[in-house]
Amino acid sequence: MKDALKKFLTALLGWGIIALLILAIISVLAIFGGAIMRFFGFTYDSIGSIILFFVFITLAGFPLEVVASALPKALLSLGRISHRACKVLSFVLDACGTAITMLFVDTLMDSVSASGSAIAVCSLLLALPWGESKTPDD
Repeated sequence: MKDALKKFLTALLGWGIIALLILAIISVLAIFGGAIMRFFGFTYDSIGSIILFFVFITLAGFPLEVVASALPKALLSLGRISHRACKVLSFVLDACGTAITMLFVDTLMDSVSASGSAIAVCSLLLALPWGESKTPDD
């Protein structure tokens, strides 16, 4: 009984630390993303609203991210598109998926208001660093 409890608490502590690290990373991205988006008309009630906005984007955007990541790789492996087209398609799908998710979350949250230009800029910036790692090597 004590071993099972100890094992459970250890696992709980481990997952808690991982969750806190993920939240910390999202928080840093949220603060920088919110600062950039503010230049383009993004308004919010508090820093917590920004963090919550980006947490919801991360959670709600996961299904679109899976499709945006898998589709270009599948088309490349079937020989339907070139390696360069795979990179471009991956970037476009990632940016569009992020923008759609941001529009959806913005509609649901009253504490933030994101303009179309703020969403577009942030979506493009979030899609940039990941473009290289999403496609398989030749």
